[in-house]
Amino acid sequence: MVKAIVDTNILLRLITADDVELAQKAAVMIDAFNEGEVELREFVVAEVVYILSEYSSYKYSRKRVQNSLTKLLEIQQLRADKVLLVRALDTYATTKLDFADCLLVEHGKTRHLSVLTFDKKLKKISEKA
Repeated sequence: MVKAIVDTNILLRLITADDVELAQKAAVMIDAFNEGEVELREFVVAEVVYILSEYSSYKYSRKRVQNSLTKLLEIQQLRADKVLLVRALDTYATTKLDFADCLLVEHGKTRHLSVLTFDKKLKKISEKA
């Protein structure tokens, strides 16, 4: 049963540990729950991807974003469609699409749906999927 939902700032502290005290507090907060009790929403992951890749204080490469978030998804307390998120992170690391589009591609592929878009790059990648 889900008992909590996690915010972007908790995930950023866990990934970056740029504030050691808050990183430790974030770990304690997550550790207080059992497996699958902390919900992780896709839009929160998308915000983390954006912040890590675009903010000047981080400027993570796409591959580093992928590696960092894939590792984060190993936290047992987090409940999410981890397979879909890992696949979207793989697409993000190997294309120029933004992460929201990568999620769209993977949702389409998983559910056997066409992606309706005017975006030529997105259309091309989604048709390969």
